[in-house]
Amino acid sequence: NFGNTIALEKLDEIEKRIPENVFLRIHKSYLVNKNYVKEFTYEWVKMLNGDVLNISKINRADVRRKILESAADEFKNI
Repeated sequence: NFGNTIALEKLDEIEKRIPENVFLRIHKSYLVNKNYVKEFTYEWVKMLNGDVLNISKINRADVRRKILESAADEFKNI
């Protein structure tokens, strides 16, 4: 079961404490677990539950790089 989590601290602070190889900062308002990303374009990610979240312009290149690196690592382990 997965869903939204509401936090009372800044995402910048949360981001410092969570695994960088699992979570992606796609927007100033969103940190997502990349294991729950079903598909993505340069502008948005679609989560397994069907939610579509916009990737901010400033984060697009970094998000794309991290998703592609993760996919390449998974492919190596096949």
